[in-house]
Amino acid sequence: MAILKKFTKNTWLILASALLLLIAFLIAVISGTTGYMAGRSVSGLIVAFPIIAFIILVAIPFVSNRIGRIPTDILLVVAGALIAVATCALIWDRVTLAADVWFIPVNYPASEETALNISIVGAVFFLLSFIGVCVSAFFDELYLKDTTEEPKEA
Repeated sequence: MAILKKFTKNTWLILASALLLLIAFLIAVISGTTGYMAGRSVSGLIVAFPIIAFIILVAIPFVSNRIGRIPTDILLVVAGALIAVATCALIWDRVTLAADVWFIPVNYPASEETALNISIVGAVFFLLSFIGVCVSAFFDELYLKDTTEEPKEA
């Protein structure tokens, strides 16, 4: 509980971005392996990159005081790039699905439209996570607050 008192607004933003990323990852993997998309392989970029970015985002608030500002900024950029590539991979993976539903709207199963809509929700969560990471890069105070008070001299 004491660690929560040390969190800055930016720490909360980074952790919220990590949560959005986790939700997006789960939606992308579930929508890519069930329903209309069952039996198809899921791109490794959609699986690996969000996991790596999630680990980085969760670790940043706890290691940033030890590693310094420049390495922390580099980690934020890496996490943002991984999220962006995963988003692009998800969209690219669903292009044929979107083409069938939007541009050839004849005789497609309802499960195909459902899979597309769920994939769009996953892409939106990826983008929200990416926006959160981008915004957090502009905060000066990334580190955990030092809540230890020094004794006052009399």
